[in-house]
Formats: sequence, C-alpha cells, structure tokens
Amino acid sequence: MMWNSDKSITLSLVCTKIVIVLVILFAGLMTFVHFSEDNRLKSLIIGMGNRFDTVFFLVFIYVCCAIALVALFFLHKILSRIRVGNVFVEENVQALRKISWLCFAVTSVLVTGGLYVGGYDFLLVGLMAAFVGLILRVVKNVFAAAVEIKMENDYTV
Repeated sequence: MMWNSDKSITLSLVCTKIVIVLVILFAGLMTFVHFSEDNRLKSLIIGMGNRFDTVFFLVFIYVCCAIALVALFFLHKILSRIRVGNVFVEENVQALRKISWLCFAVTSVLVTGGLYVGGYDFLLVGLMAAFVGLILRVVKNVFAAAVEIKMENDYTV
C-alpha cells in the first residue's frame, strides 16, 4: 500500500475538517470560560491574568476564529478542486488571494490586540500571520503564472 497524491489530498481534506471542528470547539470553550463563575478557570484558560477584560478577549477570539473559519473554507475548496484535477485554475488563484488577505486581517487583529494589552505574544503571532500571508502571496503569484501558461498551452495547436 503505497502513499500517493490522492491519499495526501484526502488526508489534507480530513485535517482541514478536523481543524474546522477544533476552531468551533475552541470558540465554544472560550464562551464557556467567559460565562463561568470560576475565576481560577478564567486565569488558567485565558492565562492573561488581569491584563485585559475577558469580554475583549472573547470578542478578540471570535473575530480570529471567524477569520480562520473563512480561510479554512477557502482551503477546503482549493483541496476539493485539486482532488478532481483542477489545479491551475483561476478559482484556486482567487482562493489563495483571499486566504492571504485573511492572514493579513488576522495580523491586524493580533497587532491591535497586542497594542491594546501590551502583549508582545500577540505581536509575535501577528508577525507570523503576516509572514504566512506573504508566503501565500508568492504561491498565489506562482499559481497565477501557471494558469496563464496553461491557458496559452490550451490555445496552442
């Protein structure tokens, strides 16, 4: 039983679905923690002490989770198209563009939150999200060039 690209794509699709469920569960856990009366649980889960209000933290988590879910949706669409053989198509280029912009959106949320609470950890994760966004822009440009080459080859007799 050899490993092949179809199994790899299937694994990626399954992992994407698992991460979608985990993001939803994480947002639910944060809601539970927010409405919990146990302050020890809040400080254990949130781990921020008194640096900022838990309402702000909850809004912060919801915004980041919503952006993540949209990005995961586009990733799932890309993987589904690749599975059926549609690799270098304009839809994948558009989806990669949207995912990269979503990474930059997460960056702005994290940097804003980091500046608000004075947390360097938020700033560091925000910079990592910006780096991923930049890498995705490069991959998007490679895909766009491949789509152009594919279209030229399709029209060449």
